[in-house]
Amino acid sequence: MELKKHSPHFRLDVYSKRLLADDTAIALTPKLFSMLRFFAENPGRLITKQELLDQIWPDTHVADGLVKDYVRKIRNVLNDDAEQPSFIETARGMGYRLIGDIPVSGGDSTAGSPTAARLTPTVAVLPFTDASDGMDQEHFATGIAEDIIAELARFRILTIIASESSFLHGAEPPDLGNLAHRLAAEYIVRGSVRRAGGRVRVNVQLIEPGSGRLVWAENYDRRTDDVFAVHDDIACAIASKLAGYMEETGRRRAARKRPQSLSAYEHLLLGNWHLKQGTEQGVAKAREMFQTAIDLEPTYARAHAEMAFSYMLEFWSDWTLSPDRAAASALALAQEATGLDHLDARAHLYLASAYHYADANFTAAGLAYDRAIQLNPNDYDAFCLRSWLLALSGQADEGIACAEQAIRLSPLTTEDCRVAQCFAAYGAKRYEYALEALLSIAEPTAHVKAFLAMCHAQLGQHDAAARAMSDFLAMTSGQFAGDPGGSRNGWRNYWATRYPFKDKANLQHMLEGLAKAGLPMGRSADRD
Repeated sequence: MELKKHSPHFRLDVYSKRLLADDTAIALTPKLFSMLRFFAENPGRLITKQELLDQIWPDTHVADGLVKDYVRKIRNVLNDDAEQPSFIETARGMGYRLIGDIPVSGGDSTAGSPTAARLTPTVAVLPFTDASDGMDQEHFATGIAEDIIAELARFRILTIIASESSFLHGAEPPDLGNLAHRLAAEYIVRGSVRRAGGRVRVNVQLIEPGSGRLVWAENYDRRTDDVFAVHDDIACAIASKLAGYMEETGRRRAARKRPQSLSAYEHLLLGNWHLKQGTEQGVAKAREMFQTAIDLEPTYARAHAEMAFSYMLEFWSDWTLSPDRAAASALALAQEATGLDHLDARAHLYLASAYHYADANFTAAGLAYDRAIQLNPNDYDAFCLRSWLLALSGQADEGIACAEQAIRLSPLTTEDCRVAQCFAAYGAKRYEYALEALLSIAEPTAHVKAFLAMCHAQLGQHDAAARAMSDFLAMTSGQFAGDPGGSRNGWRNYWATRYPFKDKANLQHMLEGLAKAGLPMGRSADRD
């Protein structure tokens, strides 16, 4: 089966189930073809051993070395070198990645499956500009763009880049083509919002940055009480325009209940803006806005959901004095939100987080994450938070793969997902990969410094561990409510509360790494 030709052009023909090398056809066994096709339809993406087992040998128990043996056979066919690969790269302790180009032709693709997401058009929505006379409607313009992202994300025929990445460079980035390349986006949506009197005008454009072509443009001039219909109109128009490039069957959409009052909606947008400040004052102001929205519209599920999330942010913060109380409040509010609207993906997402952190109910959390992703398969936050659940459950490969999916949806804001990958790998004692995940973070937070320290310590890199721990202690000096360093078991209790592991042995493993790096832990965590 080994191919001796020098640097041929490879192509997979789905119809004949053969690999073509220039004009030469190479017959492959069905399993070998399936694995190579899986790589070819997921270029550049890290694919774990478990993912390959699930894809190629579903519900079948196979020998441990089978995946490695099949990868070796594929390399032989491609005349590839494992040490200096041109096609399949080994990410040690993680999986494999296709780095060469092997086009797939001659049959139906697997579009519609999670592993074929690259075959769907990828769209990035920029923040809309505020064109109002007073230039005082930025929160409204940003909220419109975020809602359009949420509506577009419900279309399974599209892949939508999360606002965390697409909003980074503002409404008018200096180089649209470069931004699209960094986001791996084939289309860009941008627009403006102008409010005057009782009317709102939304201008929106769909651009193909590769060619500079304006694919579609429209103006929506509506009364303010009709503003919610604008989201639907824009989302449907964009999805319909792009649907010409692919099959539209399988498109599903879940309707979301709208508030009857624009004022309730505006208070929600203002609350979200304050929430993003991430400060204690911002959270308090956000809650005032959400409460006003609830007072105006008691059945407004999204307002209840965002209020729940404000308590999760408090739980994750370093300024709260009552993390347990915050998590309990988040759980109660999220349950209320899903009761008001069972089709609201965000409500299920926040419920999942609350189940995990407030209730330590890993099963319920997993089901709620699954429901959130089912309702919105393009939600970066859902995949990122779910990767944390998997990592803290001790499911290393699954956690790493879930985080990779989140990173694909928001390639410019990967910090939280990289830390989740660190935790997943660290729990499996794959310290080098855990360290590599953290080192890819451009601006490490204090927590990242602590985790760098524990990884260096486990690898015996004591000087690097000491430097990272020193950075952590300097960055957090005076920042924590209750001063965890001031009591015998303060640090141990701090980490145990904020990172709820399913297995206490994994928590102890984390604490041992931090202690090795020089953080005082008090008595052993296994005697709690």
